[in-house]
Amino acid sequence: MNLVYSYRLTNFSGTAPCMDNDSLTLAICKRDMRRVIGRQFIRGTDDTIWFMGIVGSGLAKYSSFRERKGDFLYLAKLTDVVSFEEYFSNTAVHRADKIYFPCKDGEYGNIQKFSPKPENGVHESADLWDKDWDIKHGMKECYVLCSDSFCVLTKEQSERIKSLCPQNASFPERQGHRSFTVEDNSEFITYLNELVDRNKNPLLNQQIQQLRCKSSCGKVKAV
Repeated sequence: MNLVYSYRLTNFSGTAPCMDNDSLTLAICKRDMRRVIGRQFIRGTDDTIWFMGIVGSGLAKYSSFRERKGDFLYLAKLTDVVSFEEYFSNTAVHRADKIYFPCKDGEYGNIQKFSPKPENGVHESADLWDKDWDIKHGMKECYVLCSDSFCVLTKEQSERIKSLCPQNASFPERQGHRSFTVEDNSEFITYLNELVDRNKNPLLNQQIQQLRCKSSCGKVKAV
């Protein structure tokens, strides 16, 4: 069985999700969705988990996305889940979404201390930090979603996905996330697997570069 999660994107500048060195991470924004998926993965599930971003009204304000409101913009098959502590404590590996670092200021749970990098250009307020790693509920788990099977979608590919969606498909109209289940042998899942197959999608890196907008994700409305 497959579990398909979706949410609406208000920004696509390279941090949420972060696509770098043939891997995708969702480490900031969508805290609750990351927690739900992370718990399922950590507990052990036989289901294949997918997550995808939909062009929301905030992102559609930018010229690059004006004609794509409501389209699926990216697709990822979950490969791994790591804890917030593990991901941001590894300072040897640089990624654009690593806006937090271990230090003596700011506490995450009772395990590790983190602070946001000053002037990181992404999330520079306490309200936004809370939307990343849940300052108010420090004892709750916080996870980073990882994928090495992902793609950026063209409008045509998005339309094809829509045409193959099962009857039980559910997608968010505004904030939050939604999910639904799909059988392995469905035409919908077959097509998703084709899309994330790099041998069948040679324009992946080119699509990523073309679609990134240059706006900052550091505003309350962008979360």
